[in-house]
Amino acid sequence: MSAPKYLLGLAACSIAFSLLLLFPGDFYLNIAGYLFGSVVVVLLVGMFRRVDSERRQTPTYSPQRGLAGAVTSLILFGLLVAMTHAWFIATELSKQ
Repeated sequence: MSAPKYLLGLAACSIAFSLLLLFPGDFYLNIAGYLFGSVVVVLLVGMFRRVDSERRQTPTYSPQRGLAGAVTSLILFGLLVAMTHAWFIATELSKQ
């Protein structure tokens, strides 16, 4: 048994989707991008840690190096993208 890497893959896809939502520049797409870049990524990483912790209790678990760094990178990059969306949201709200 190994770590649930598919959850990290989903988190990476969520970040990529959030990045794609930066380019149209629409207010509502920025809100969706903010949610995908922050909330969805943090939920998926949290699910990864929970499942990984459960699997570590089994004797057949095989640890994999580098996943802790990947988790940290995903969270930081997701929050960076989310902050960019938050900037555009705040800019749009300040015009009103």
